[in-house]
Amino acid sequence: MACGALAQSLPSTIITDTPAGTLFHNMYASAHGYYTRWGYPVEDNPDGYPIDVVDASDGSFYIKNPFSTYVTHSWVKGVKIKGQSGQPDTIVVNLPQKVADMTDENGTVPYYAQSMHWDDASNTYVVNDSNRLKFTWDGDTLKLLGKDLFGITDDKGTWQGYGDDSIVAFTQKELPTVVPQSAKSAKYSFQYSTLISEDRANTVVNAMKDGNDIYIGDLVDGNPALWVKGTIVGNKVVFKKQYLGIDSTTNRHTYFIPATADSVFDDYWQVWSISPKAKDEIDFAYDAATGKFATDSLFIINKGKNVLTTEYMFLASSFTPWEDKALMPQNPIVENVEPYSDDLGFGYVMFTMPITDADGVVLDPNQYYYRLYFDEKLYTFTPEVYVNLKENITDVPFAYTDFKDFNVGGSGNTAHSLLFYTKDFTRIGIQSVYKGGGVTKESPVVYYGTSGVVGVAADGAARRSGIYAIDGRKISNGDDATALSRGIYIVNGKKVIVK
Repeated sequence: MACGALAQSLPSTIITDTPAGTLFHNMYASAHGYYTRWGYPVEDNPDGYPIDVVDASDGSFYIKNPFSTYVTHSWVKGVKIKGQSGQPDTIVVNLPQKVADMTDENGTVPYYAQSMHWDDASNTYVVNDSNRLKFTWDGDTLKLLGKDLFGITDDKGTWQGYGDDSIVAFTQKELPTVVPQSAKSAKYSFQYSTLISEDRANTVVNAMKDGNDIYIGDLVDGNPALWVKGTIVGNKVVFKKQYLGIDSTTNRHTYFIPATADSVFDDYWQVWSISPKAKDEIDFAYDAATGKFATDSLFIINKGKNVLTTEYMFLASSFTPWEDKALMPQNPIVENVEPYSDDLGFGYVMFTMPITDADGVVLDPNQYYYRLYFDEKLYTFTPEVYVNLKENITDVPFAYTDFKDFNVGGSGNTAHSLLFYTKDFTRIGIQSVYKGGGVTKESPVVYYGTSGVVGVAADGAARRSGIYAIDGRKISNGDDATALSRGIYIVNGKKVIVK
């Protein structure tokens, strides 16, 4: 990415405290924008990302988190020019303004908000000589004027691959579902498919019941308080399209959307996919005797409401009342180990944790953990090495991911990929731990021998077929890596680096 000329000296302060004035919290924003993946900008049309604005009495105007895919937790400041004769106000944002300090293994780089345009000669966005942006504001809707990019650069003016144009944000008037205090807690075994060709996944979700109303939680990873409301109507449970709240993981206004499901087979990737179309409600067949309800239809957890940008798709799902009790977890399946590499700066282990016990009874993921062993020694994860941790741990929650060192994927988050930074060991082991019914039960430690040779599995281990990303996500059932973007992949159990 080429450098653009900075129009003025760079500020050194970041506005992090909420300014005084009228706060408009978690507005609903949409845009055309970019984010960075593997060092390259990717074009996107983000819908439903939250921003805050403050309309100050002194004529100042502030916007928090204005970028769709880079959350700065900071504010940019503008000046409000009062509109005439019923016209909206104009907000002038003079730039650059410092919005973040980006820290990685190479040090800290200051990030600045800039007004930018596309430069054909350098094939990138560059900073405008007149470094300012204008918005309109009518007390409800904020709209970016013109075609310039509200972008992010470093202190040299180099575009960092993040930014948005065509920004429109309005006050969010929809409210998420609130569970009444009279509701009683329950748990359900939740079984579903995400793709027609995949095995069915099974997990346990929390629920609340209040008369004929059923509130389902745990459908959005890391957001147990985003509740979906259904109502028992005769022999059906009916769920309507509804607003859930903000998903803290994706930073999006999130919706429950019933949908139709048409299956499409991709000949090149050799996988089935679903082409959904939104509808107003989904009906589950309800068995009053057992409390189970099930459907053959599809529902989506969606990022935003205007475009189907699915975070999760659940096809042919069922909810069955579930009882907490002591269960023995099955052995983890350790599939691949890459020893520490100076080139990569880490090693990794890929493994699968079955979500049921040997009799097929589903485990509660909130009570399910794994442990890491180097040779026979239990490893302690520390914040000094694993920077997203808050404290030392030995037992890693089954569904925990920080999208860096700890990654989960596959149906029901059973596929795991864990980065490690230990260099000297002979073999690596994974142990499953379940703490249901007030009792802790542990599987044997399953080891995978390395001895300096990658791909030699311990007895009973099995390699995953197909192509996987380093975070455990399955990319394809085939083994052709020629069309993949730059990165590290596991192809039929072996590491492949695409440059």
